[in-house]
Amino acid sequence: MSQNAKNIDILYILHIISTENKTQGGVYMKLKKIAGTCILLSSILAFFPETSFAIDTIKPFVRSATISPNYITNGNVEIQLNASDMDSGVKSIKLPDSSVVNGSTALFTATQNGKYLFTIDDFAGNTYTHTVIVSNIDRTAPTISHLTLIEKKDKTFKVIVDADDNVEVKSVVLNTNQSITKGANDEYYVADNLATAPTSVTVTDTVGNSTGAINFLDIPTAGYSPTNATKGNVKVSINGTQSLSYKVGFNNYSCSSKPCTFDLVKNDEISATNSSLTKTSTKTFEITNIDKSTSVLNLSGTRANSKISLNWNLALTSPIVTCESLSKGKTTPTVIGNSSSFSVPNESFQCIVSGSYQGYPIESNSLTIPPDYNQTIDVINPIENYRKEQFTKAYVEYNELGETYYINVNRSDNGDKKVPIPDSLR
Repeated sequence: MSQNAKNIDILYILHIISTENKTQGGVYMKLKKIAGTCILLSSILAFFPETSFAIDTIKPFVRSATISPNYITNGNVEIQLNASDMDSGVKSIKLPDSSVVNGSTALFTATQNGKYLFTIDDFAGNTYTHTVIVSNIDRTAPTISHLTLIEKKDKTFKVIVDADDNVEVKSVVLNTNQSITKGANDEYYVADNLATAPTSVTVTDTVGNSTGAINFLDIPTAGYSPTNATKGNVKVSINGTQSLSYKVGFNNYSCSSKPCTFDLVKNDEISATNSSLTKTSTKTFEITNIDKSTSVLNLSGTRANSKISLNWNLALTSPIVTCESLSKGKTTPTVIGNSSSFSVPNESFQCIVSGSYQGYPIESNSLTIPPDYNQTIDVINPIENYRKEQFTKAYVEYNELGETYYINVNRSDNGDKKVPIPDSLR
């Protein structure tokens, strides 16, 4: 050993100058200062007289680094790295999991997003660390901020889904196979006028991540009594599995206990709501059987061809028509639906109709049906003990002011006799 190399760590030199470091008949090496000792090239040459030496201080570099796939995926991503070195060549690549592969090409599978470090060594001991960033792995399912299920008055259903995704929502599908979409300016996914109430919804993003079937809250139950027509209040009862509240008209109320009961004093729309932090279900119904007003039964009628025809405006239960005249007294003709038609003498009649409407008794106005003055009139003279006298061609005249009536009658015997005013004109 040369005196100039007496302080050289010969094992270190043998390590860096070996057959694997030889390239095209030369040795590339990186000289290091060892404990203040200077290693002279002439000293090394003394040990390796037939070898040419060159100093390599240039780090290796990455020629290309690719990821596959390079689009959003919910699977793994493969990183391929190709390294190069201008002098001694690439010896090995240390992978992010600390394993080492020889050569200038390395493959590594990334299972999640993040920074992945690859350390490249050349034969002269130079190193370079390269970072590959993976950000296209998406295994996050979409989020559902709120679910709303509404049963409407007409027994159809409405669904509102507030869903989002860190990339993009691809589909929103109910368990009834109903797909829901939203417009570019819509905030929620909405389906309306559904014939069947869905029980769950599934939201999936563009790479296949799914929420799975997320259940809607059960729709509240509701009932009321009485269900037939009433002049009083109606007692309403609602129940639900979660926090319970209800709305009458525009007023909101909460329920301190379940079932929740209250009295309804007038017909109105009611919405019962079952709610949790992220879900709401509502049942909307209307109560219409409260009738605290006074219904008006209007009776109208005409006389033609010796018949009286009566009609009234309300659909009565068990209607009874009562008509009364001086000669016939009270009569109760047959009723068909909202009308009655019957034959009577040609004299004045007073008629009413009565019955039950929406469960309550009701009676109409008293209607006067006058005689037909173009026909034979039965005239009753109270002064002569209700004696009947038959007259023909009777007609009525009145003055221009409509104040005074005159009866002109041609008697069948051409006699001249005063005729009493019929009751219909009194």
